Amino acid sequence: MVAVVNVSRRFWPLSWFDRWRQVPAYGTPRKAVRLAAKRYAETLGEEVSVVSGRAPGQGRAMLYGGHALGWAGLGSAAYGLLNTANTDLVPLLLGPFGAGVVAQLIAGPLTRKGRRVLQPTAAEVLAADPRRPVLFLRSFRDDDAEIVVSVDNKGAVGTERLEEAIGPPFSPYGPLVAIGKPGEEVPHFGAARSYFGDADWKGAIARWMDQALLLLVVPGMTKGLGWEMERIAERRHGHKMLMLMPPPDGFLPWQGKVGLGWSLTTLGKLSMASSYQWQPKSNWSWQWDPKAGKLRSTLAIADEKEALRQQRWANVRDAFKAVPGFADLPEKAPEGLIAMHLDTNGEPVLITGPEVPREADYVRAIAFAIYGMKCHGKW
Repeated sequence: MVAVVNVSRRFWPLSWFDRWRQVPAYGTPRKAVRLAAKRYAETLGEEVSVVSGRAPGQGRAMLYGGHALGWAGLGSAAYGLLNTANTDLVPLLLGPFGAGVVAQLIAGPLTRKGRRVLQPTAAEVLAADPRRPVLFLRSFRDDDAEIVVSVDNKGAVGTERLEEAIGPPFSPYGPLVAIGKPGEEVPHFGAARSYFGDADWKGAIARWMDQALLLLVVPGMTKGLGWEMERIAERRHGHKMLMLMPPPDGFLPWQGKVGLGWSLTTLGKLSMASSYQWQPKSNWSWQWDPKAGKLRSTLAIADEKEALRQQRWANVRDAFKAVPGFADLPEKAPEGLIAMHLDTNGEPVLITGPEVPREADYVRAIAFAIYGMKCHGKW
């Protein structure tokens, strides 16, 4: 039987009492679930800091140079702004103020690239950290998948790469490692990567699967993880597998607004289950679609996103059907699906949240999943 666990928060002030709400599938309060997951992490050992030997000179030069350039730019911009006697914009931009702004625009990307160069490889992390790894399996096309991080009171949405957002919640359990995309100049933030040729990557994945504490799977829009899922089924690693569902592909602020408190969802339901909800406007509202290069109905965009989400779910059902425990998944993806795993009895659990989950929902879903996989019935 498939169990469903909802991690949504109610609107304030009811959200203050969420910590004592029972999780029906576990018969345990939410606060106890998260504390048990935290205590489980403490039994696995301490996180190890690893210094990369990839290109330390180049990386530090970029990192420290970016910091120095940023501070110098800030000083130059402040000096130019405070000492200008001319309110004309052109002289201001051609003077110290303009030079400072340009320096800061360069400093940000330079610092970020330096940090990326200094990231350790998966081999370096595994050699230094005695804990079992968390293996990150995804389609390379989803390396840039984003989730909602913040929402202001006007409905503007801030996003972050999914991999960057979920990296820290997994770090207490083990080092997050992955196969790097061939031809990638510098690794993305998130999982520590190692790079392999066509003849070697399958062997590396199989070894890491056997060693891993968790197999973190992000399903793609294609069937690109078919080989990995076959190995999981063959080696009977289904109990290690935690699937995280990305939000609707290409979600951007222009595709809807986020409402606070009571909200009317796409299906016309009045919901107070979360403090934010994507609210497409009426069918007479039109939004500019940069991908299509034209104005489109907001509800038409919403329908397209739902179709893509169901397509991704269809790929999940097809890929997971060979893994014991996942044969009887529902035909349609539940609304707000965030994660899926097997509990300690080998039964599938679907973790849901708001229609458009944000970072905090993914963090809660990960803690709930760890509890369901490793703690429920044991702690």
